[in-house]
Amino acid sequence: MGYTSTLKFVNLGVRRRLFRRAHKQPHHKWDSIKNQLNELLKYGRIETTLTKAKELQGYAEELIYLAKKDNVENNLKVESMLRTAQGRRRLYEFYVPLYRHRPFFFTRIINQWKLRLRDSAPLAYIEFIDRPGELRPAKPVGYNKIKFIYEEMKKNRRNFRKYFNIAKRFHLLDENDHLLPDFADTGHVPEKSWYDEENEEDDDEIIINPELIQKYKKFNNPMLKGPKKGREPFYVDLPLPSVTERTFLNYRKKFKP
Repeated sequence: MGYTSTLKFVNLGVRRRLFRRAHKQPHHKWDSIKNQLNELLKYGRIETTLTKAKELQGYAEELIYLAKKDNVENNLKVESMLRTAQGRRRLYEFYVPLYRHRPFFFTRIINQWKLRLRDSAPLAYIEFIDRPGELRPAKPVGYNKIKFIYEEMKKNRRNFRKYFNIAKRFHLLDENDHLLPDFADTGHVPEKSWYDEENEEDDDEIIINPELIQKYKKFNNPMLKGPKKGREPFYVDLPLPSVTERTFLNYRKKFKP
């Protein structure tokens, strides 16, 4: 269950288990999810138990999905899920441009098929795909997907029939519905790589503009603090409940002791 679903059930007052069983109270689980999200954004891959990885995957997927949409409501949700400034910068400067052509499925879980020594919990990896250092390559998107379809259609007639409608949409066929002899004739141009692994800078250190510090000292205003750790509410500024939600709330009020 993702972040939006959790908000919905909490705001509706539903008394049910919101998380998978991990032997913790809900606010402790929420802190654990936030901490693991921050580590996942920072390193790209973390090792945890299989249960926690499945629970974390829904929140990581929705974090990228909401960050790609630029509006006030989604920005509030994203900010309430982030813990550190490094994670925020990594999210908006690395992962959002990286997945501009991928609509969903940004993470993968790989079961290690081994147990942790101290409590025999099954271990797994959770990682973001399409990044340098991933455990196995993901299915291509964008230009690479079109080129992959073209190469598959050249192999045999079965693949030609399989990808025929997709090839027609991407203009890989001529007027007689035959595959073009050369992929360069299709007119598709490879995308420019926005990410250069060799010139990657260490973004662990945050540089604050000294002029901003002088400005705050001049007006005797304290510097803005980062996100607070500890118990944080689930609620953000959401729109008013719909008619169905209000009916559900009134229905629950009848049975309150």
